[in-house]
Amino acid sequence: MAAMECHDLSKSLLEQCLKDYEATGRPAILRALEAIAFPASSRSNVRRRGEDGEVLGMCLGMTECWIRGPMPSRQTRERPNLCRLLCSFAQKELPGFHFTSIQVNKDYAAELHVDKKDAGDSRIIGLGPYRGGQLWVDDGSHGGKGRVANVKGRWLGFDGNLPHKVLPFTGRRYTLVFFSKLRGWNVGLDPCSKHGKMLRDLGFPLPMREPTVKNLMHSSELLLRAKKRYEAFAARSLQRGAGRTLRLHLEAPGAAFAAHVSSASPMAALKAAFGEVTKATRATKVTKEEEVGEEIEVKM
Repeated sequence: MAAMECHDLSKSLLEQCLKDYEATGRPAILRALEAIAFPASSRSNVRRRGEDGEVLGMCLGMTECWIRGPMPSRQTRERPNLCRLLCSFAQKELPGFHFTSIQVNKDYAAELHVDKKDAGDSRIIGLGPYRGGQLWVDDGSHGGKGRVANVKGRWLGFDGNLPHKVLPFTGRRYTLVFFSKLRGWNVGLDPCSKHGKMLRDLGFPLPMREPTVKNLMHSSELLLRAKKRYEAFAARSLQRGAGRTLRLHLEAPGAAFAAHVSSASPMAALKAAFGEVTKATRATKVTKEEEVGEEIEVKM
């Protein structure tokens, strides 16, 4: 029988998660995320066209109220122990990185979008037993086809003001995105600010200087250009099975072993890492842990 989800972490659960993190690391953070109930997000710009169902996610820390302006979100006020845990997690794994806000997502593949109300500089990590779900960022790299990054258990720094999109995935997928709001980044500079005091008490390492924001074109123009670039990326990569798993057979002098990588990895990067890549048999076999979409041999 599944455990009942809670709105916020209890004090005892918070203390246990902090203790477990010291002993076991990130699995303690995953257990905390699995213990809480997620609200439906109002972020319509991340919903894929034609998809039904709720987008589950919440913003902790600074957000923007249409009436009152920049202020801590309702979820921040209602989930203080979750804020404390995630801020402690970030400060230990991202020392020196300052942020006003945390976007916590559950099980949705965000459509192509830009975070136009954010300062840009962001850090993301994926947690959970999922496959696929890489992040595509339109940063102009790889001949204009953009960058694909596997964020499962890995930190990625990226500019949220650039168009980005989540590739398809299966399984339970959580993502944590740490960033600063464009309006309200300076909440920590005012010693009399009640909002600043609240966030500091929860452990938010608030920015002490104005963030550097790139002078980008309007978001609608960025998205139009990114859509074309993503189509070029998809034509080359997704049709070859991006988001699935490749089993690599590696042969080196006196040694031979197998490894698994994402098929979203550019083939050029695999060549640089492992030598000349030659395609072998295609397979659609499912192993106990992961789906294998294509086998390739690598000789060194």
